[in-house]
Amino acid sequence: MINLKIPLITTAVTGTIGGIIGVTYWKSQSSNLRSDLLSKGKQLLDFDGDTDNTTWTKLATKHKEQTTTTPAIEKITGLDLGSGDCIAEFKTKCKEIVGKSLTDKDIDTHRKNAENWCIKSPKALGNG
Repeated sequence: MINLKIPLITTAVTGTIGGIIGVTYWKSQSSNLRSDLLSKGKQLLDFDGDTDNTTWTKLATKHKEQTTTTPAIEKITGLDLGSGDCIAEFKTKCKEIVGKSLTDKDIDTHRKNAENWCIKSPKALGNG
């Protein structure tokens, strides 16, 4: 009778190694919008420091100017820059947006908002 132990063990080991490689690859792929944008060469604005405050100020002004009758670039829903530290509010909202999971049901809207308002060379300022 043929000894089946060696082929069975070899098959099991090969399957296990293949599974480990597959899971490792899957985990290394973009899991949120931030990593997805970065993997596509987009540069995010600085959400925590003052590096991009000039751009943030321009974006805040542009966001406030947008109207529902002539929206050149759609506003970020839920972002009201009426009073207070509007740059801090803008940064917080963009940080929240790019942290969204790629499986979020509204990921297309989040991606559009991020590309319009939260990256260097944003569409809201006439780029891209």
